[in-house]
Amino acid sequence: MNKTKEKRQCEQCNKVFIPKRLGGRHKGRFCSRECVFKNKEIKKICPVCKTEFRADQAIRIYCSNKCSYEALRGSGNPSWNGGKEERRCVTCGNTFSMFPSTVTATCSPECYKAHMSKKFVGENNPNWRGGREVKCIVCGKNFWRCPSEGGQFCSSACFHKVRFGKGSSSFPKNKFGMSGVRAGKREDLGIFVRSSWEANYARYLNFLKRHGEIISWEYEPETFEFHSIKRGTRFYTPDFKVKLSSGQCEYHEVKGWRHPKGETALKRMAKYYPDIKIIIIAKKEYYALAKQLKGIISEWE
Repeated sequence: MNKTKEKRQCEQCNKVFIPKRLGGRHKGRFCSRECVFKNKEIKKICPVCKTEFRADQAIRIYCSNKCSYEALRGSGNPSWNGGKEERRCVTCGNTFSMFPSTVTATCSPECYKAHMSKKFVGENNPNWRGGREVKCIVCGKNFWRCPSEGGQFCSSACFHKVRFGKGSSSFPKNKFGMSGVRAGKREDLGIFVRSSWEANYARYLNFLKRHGEIISWEYEPETFEFHSIKRGTRFYTPDFKVKLSSGQCEYHEVKGWRHPKGETALKRMAKYYPDIKIIIIAKKEYYALAKQLKGIISEWE
């Protein structure tokens, strides 16, 4: 008689069945996957309510979260060390209860955040490198920040007002139609730029001009048109036109990230204006400049 046709009794539910094959991982012991998983469960007795339950893991001790909470109260808690003790919050001064083995000096997350902000303010901050005073672009309040920290807002309230508030539409947009908090006129440059990267690169060009490396530069002075293109990307405006000390002109494009429209424009520039030299300042080139000039140019963002 063929062994695959032999009837067997499920070891879990006692149902009589014919196994499909005996060489499988279950060896024909169970009639279904549900019975396999039930068989793996371990019968235990909850030490709190004394009821029997099936544990899906060997490390499980209690039948429910309620019993677990009851068992870990008081001396049953692993952090117990002679009971709770009263402490005084270093921020607000209120008293609160805490296990002696727990290291904390504040009564709430809000007090902890306030305590840390006071503890590491100014020269105590590990990122402190002299600090400088900047002006909030929303409320105009002057505040101090480390040179290693970014940001143009004095508080999270000003940041959310620009990003999500009603006044966000009054701020200028960049050329991709995205948020305009970094776009705007820079007082030290006297021009409107679309991002902080473009503003910093303009300061870098001023640095080259002062040292005689270039003669002059202009921001978005020309727009090139692809006359034979009737749809899609038909125009391209480079960020900077730079006149070198040799008298030749070249165009510099600051690209923080690649996008299809910009890639198409660069390909068509190479095809329809092959004599125009365009230099791309991507992330790698920009970060290399920032590393060298961040501490030299005081207005660097």
